[in-house]
Amino acid sequence: MGRYNVDVDAIKQDIFEADVLHVDETSIKSSQTYVEEDGKQVLKTKKRTTTNICVRTHSTQTGGLMTVNPQKNDKGIERDGILTVFDGILAHDHDKKFYKYGKLHATCGAHLLRNLKGRYESFKIEWANVFRKFYSGLNDYKKSMEVCSLEKFAEFRQRYEELLEVGKVELAKMKPRRLDSDELRKMLKRLDDYKDSYLLFLLDLAVPYTNNQAERDLRLLKTKQKVSGCFRTYAGCVAFARLKSHILTAKRRHKGVLDSIAELFPDPLQALA
Repeated sequence: MGRYNVDVDAIKQDIFEADVLHVDETSIKSSQTYVEEDGKQVLKTKKRTTTNICVRTHSTQTGGLMTVNPQKNDKGIERDGILTVFDGILAHDHDKKFYKYGKLHATCGAHLLRNLKGRYESFKIEWANVFRKFYSGLNDYKKSMEVCSLEKFAEFRQRYEELLEVGKVELAKMKPRRLDSDELRKMLKRLDDYKDSYLLFLLDLAVPYTNNQAERDLRLLKTKQKVSGCFRTYAGCVAFARLKSHILTAKRRHKGVLDSIAELFPDPLQALA
C-alpha cells in the first residue's frame, strides 16, 4: 500500500468471527484492468475507453472490507479469501454464486419487494401484489415482536407455501410463452427454491430483513464515479477500497476517523530520528 498500511488481516479476522456477514458487489469503471494471458494476470491499460472492474464489500456490525477484482466471478471470491473461509450467515441480494458460501443465507427482502412490485405494475400480475403485502407484513411482525415462536413461524411458513400454490394456479391460467407468464414462473420457482433463505430472518433476531448495510457501503463508490467518471489506474481503485474499508471499520467501532487515518502514516519525527 505504499506510504500507508491498512491492516486487512485484522479486518478479515473480525469478519470470520461475525455471526452475520453482509456481502454485495458493484461494477466500477477503470482505465486499467487485469487480463489473463498464458495463465498469468497481466495489467492492461485501455485507450480512449474504460472497462468495468468489480468492487465487493464484506460488512459486519464492527467492520467492513472492500476488495477489487477484474470480474464478478468465483475466481475473485477465491482470490479474496473471505467467503471461502466464512462459515456463518451470509446476507446478500440473491446472487446465486453466493449460495455456495457460508452456512446459512439471508436473502434481501427489500429486493424481493421491489421485484414483486415491478411484476405487478409492469405485467398486472395480481398474485405478485398479494404476496408482496404478505411478505412486507412479516417484517412488520418482526419489528413488533422480540422473537417469533416456532408455532407462529410454522403459521407464516404455511401461508407462504399456500400463496405459492395460488400463484401456480394463476400461472396455469395464463397463456404460455408470454413474457408475463415467464416472469411469474421464474418468481414462483425462486421463492420455492429459496424459501428457507427468505424466511430465515424470522427465526433469528440477528438476521436482517434487508442487505442495506452492504449497499450503503458501496454507495460512495457510485458517487465517486459520477463525479470523477472512472479510476485512472487499477491500483488507485485498490487504494480507495482499502482506505474506505479502514474508515468503515473505524466508524463502526466508534473511533475518530481523522485520528484513525493519521495512525496509518508514519510519524515524520520518528523517521528522522
